[in-house]
Amino acid sequence: MSEENESAGFKWTGHPFIDFGVAVLMARCQVDEPEHLTNDKVAEFTEEAEDAYFTKPDLATSIEIAGFRNYFFQPTYSEQKKRELVKASLNAYSSTPNPELPKCVFFHTPSVEILNRDRFPLIQGRDQINFYPGGQSGIGVSGQALTAIQALMFGALRSQGKLMILEADDPNLLRVVVREWTEKIRLRIHLGQLGKEAGEIGPPKTTLISTLEGIESARISQKKVGEQRYHGGATLYHFSNSGQGPSLELYPLPAAILSFVTTAKNAEYYTAWVEIELRSWPKPKPAKKGTSLPEDHAPESSKKRGLPNYF
Repeated sequence: MSEENESAGFKWTGHPFIDFGVAVLMARCQVDEPEHLTNDKVAEFTEEAEDAYFTKPDLATSIEIAGFRNYFFQPTYSEQKKRELVKASLNAYSSTPNPELPKCVFFHTPSVEILNRDRFPLIQGRDQINFYPGGQSGIGVSGQALTAIQALMFGALRSQGKLMILEADDPNLLRVVVREWTEKIRLRIHLGQLGKEAGEIGPPKTTLISTLEGIESARISQKKVGEQRYHGGATLYHFSNSGQGPSLELYPLPAAILSFVTTAKNAEYYTAWVEIELRSWPKPKPAKKGTSLPEDHAPESSKKRGLPNYF
């Protein structure tokens, strides 16, 4: 096997941020397992991703939310230096490890760098030493972990000023959701390159449920009803690593609810499900005083209006 076709060293780690990034790489490289990510496939992605980092406004905003923008885009940096920093992080999977650093906390392999909050979401800053082994600031990461974190932003949708990622008990569920979201972001980047601005994404929980409904509808339309469904539950992470206000909200999706959402799309329950969904849209204020909206009112475009569905 040639060096280009060798495995790039990725695997599931059990960490939501890293595994989401690995799933994005799988979706963009069109493989079904982390071990099938080869050097040449990942290199194709990183080459495309490098240009996307400089697309405005969409991806640049996501980078800022994740908290990496200051590292890559210092005002005093030249354009060449910015691109060198981006390229080095994207291609870290092929970097030579530093034997003097502690092992990667995610892949348990030799590290290439020590990361702080400016390059990894929701950990401590460079000058804070609490809770780190040996009192050293930062965490050791392998090249695979560093590349996975950069890939995360090519699958994490931006909603209400924060990014969304999914953690799922079943890797198959994570794969199909990430596949949907990476395509959305690919479209948004393309629109940015054309000088157009993409529309707003809906609220986080509504967006996730809509994604799951779409996946189930596609499964039914493709007559894959007999296939085994996803086991376990999932958790939606809605986060910002912004220096002005880092935050994290968790929205659990227990196995029972996940099973209900997928079952509700079956033909025998579809009419009842649509009725429940219609009743759960919030009603915007009427344009004129003294007027009212019908009980079964649903917004024509919930995503455009940014309204949630309370169900």
